[in-house]
Amino acid sequence: AGKGDESLQAAYPPEDDVDLDAAYPGPEGRTLAWQFTSRGFYPFIPPDRRDDSVYYAYTELRLDEDRDVWLSIAADDDSMMWLDERLVWVGAPGDKPWYHPPYYLRDELVGSLALSEGRRRVHLAAGVHRLLFKLYNKDDRAFFSVVLSR
Repeated sequence: AGKGDESLQAAYPPEDDVDLDAAYPGPEGRTLAWQFTSRGFYPFIPPDRRDDSVYYAYTELRLDEDRDVWLSIAADDDSMMWLDERLVWVGAPGDKPWYHPPYYLRDELVGSLALSEGRRRVHLAAGVHRLLFKLYNKDDRAFFSVVLSR
């Protein structure tokens, strides 16, 4: 469950330790757990979308050589992202381009947009890197995307 406008600043257990076997108390007595999800569409729409909710996504990046990459990030509503436990992104709250016509479309049409509210360039050494994404949804639609490019 979210904490209103304080949801992005509030720390939840996945921010301390990503334990993919953990279970957490959720709203209305539900137990929440990590779910493996592989979706073949863009942007990612969280399952079981609810108003005033916080979602986390986790993945690992495996590189065979050192390289610089660009991260293009978008979220509805607010977001934060850590790379190897280092905060690399905090989305600006408030107005976003997709809140207005012609962008304010049905969810299935949002995927045709080049969504980006910002970019970060990071250097990644060869090996495994951990990416944790936090999404806060105030109301209505919820989605996020992180696109990596060279």
